[in-house]
Amino acid sequence: MKRLIVLYLLICISPLSANRSIIRNLAGIPAPSARSEVEGIDEVYFINLKERTEKWKQMKRKLAPLKLHYRKIDAVNGWNLSNWETKKVTGGLHKYDKCMNKGRVGCSLSHISIWYNALMRGLSPVWILEDDVNFLDQPQRLTNYLNKLESLDPEWDVLYTDKDTLDWDSLPVKATTPKFNHPTVITKDGNYYHQRSSLGEDFERVFLRWGAYSYIVSRKGLKKILDYHFKWGVWTAVDTSIHLVPGLRQYALKKALVTCDRENAISDTDHDPGDF
Repeated sequence: MKRLIVLYLLICISPLSANRSIIRNLAGIPAPSARSEVEGIDEVYFINLKERTEKWKQMKRKLAPLKLHYRKIDAVNGWNLSNWETKKVTGGLHKYDKCMNKGRVGCSLSHISIWYNALMRGLSPVWILEDDVNFLDQPQRLTNYLNKLESLDPEWDVLYTDKDTLDWDSLPVKATTPKFNHPTVITKDGNYYHQRSSLGEDFERVFLRWGAYSYIVSRKGLKKILDYHFKWGVWTAVDTSIHLVPGLRQYALKKALVTCDRENAISDTDHDPGDF
């Protein structure tokens, strides 16, 4: 009987089980919106936890003067997941990332929901934003940047709309090198992740950064990151796991166009919405 229970547990937490659990817990995606009004981008997605109504009101005020069509996605509230469902989504009964919590699980599922929706609909590229961003320039500027990036590297996968997340002193937030006790996922040494190289006058090749609040993904990139997360489950935060995807070609704008709103912590995924 004990052996049968162990076998049952192994089946329930297998990658295939994690895939089923991930798909079962994806966010609902509303009907397609009108054109994004940014030439070269098929769809613009905005992630917002519906419990944070005040946060979305603030974001709508920022969006009002911009000519931008988007789809609002009700984020997955990871705090509402049962402990057992959370274990299945993360692909195991142990925490491989000690900082991972239900809020971060929900955030990851929200991003995966968009990758899945965009890939199934054949969209490319798509722009994914969270509800804590500031627009420093017109979104339409992205068309020129994307044309330049396509000519410099036709195989690009991800483009972040700022170089780095900035702290309260306007200094770059240094992302820590991934170090996890995962039994099967192998990470590279720190020197690999901390590489930075210039591409033309507008872009920087990145292998590690903090923050996934505004980024554009090509079709090839969507497939790479979705395949990775379906294989390994949601075992660490999305703005870390995306950098672990093998062969992902990531770039960042040297001059920020959209960046994080440092003064707004309402959407902090480390807290249950009821905390605010």
